[in-house]
Amino acid sequence: MKYKAMLFDLDDTLYSGDSGLWIAIKENIYHFMIQKLGIPADEVHELRETLFKKYGTTFKGLSMSYEFEKQDYMDFVHNVPLEDYISKNVALRNMLVKYPVKKYIFTNADANHARRVTDILGVRDLFEKQIIDVLDMFPYCKPMPEAFEHVRSQTGNYKPDEIVFVDDSMPNIETAHKLGFQVVWMNRNKDGKHALYPTIQDILELPNVLPTSNGK
Repeated sequence: MKYKAMLFDLDDTLYSGDSGLWIAIKENIYHFMIQKLGIPADEVHELRETLFKKYGTTFKGLSMSYEFEKQDYMDFVHNVPLEDYISKNVALRNMLVKYPVKKYIFTNADANHARRVTDILGVRDLFEKQIIDVLDMFPYCKPMPEAFEHVRSQTGNYKPDEIVFVDDSMPNIETAHKLGFQVVWMNRNKDGKHALYPTIQDILELPNVLPTSNGK
């Protein structure tokens, strides 16, 4: 089936999940919970895991019970020396340019972080200027269906089956698939393929499951 737009998750999708970057961000989330919200240190790990599973992001879960500036949270948790974890990826750029449709970042992080990551990877100019981030779609976030409806309204109102969605989160993939999106699962845990969804273990494998010819 042809597609008219592509939505890419950011973290652990456009770069390797083995980079260690997400671990560093997660540590900052713990520090924010302790330092800014006063949550006891011995409770933050279990609480973060619970909120992440229930709401899709720790940020969304915390916002339900605590008062804090949303941008302050994003700035704090993404205050990481990205160059220590990721670098320019020429192969990624060469692969992405072969897809002749509009490409967007659709992330549960914030736009500042997305711009920093894509700048370092050397692919920022290949994506549309508008980044659909967690602040833009608040109070929703992936995997909520409302987040996917929001991203469609912000990217041309394409029909779901005209959009390819690439993400490493199975709950996100499942929601998108139920809504009619074409999906590609970035299986960063490398625990085998999924019978229902095209599966890759590295973003550079995308042409193996999604031809750049776009149905021609």
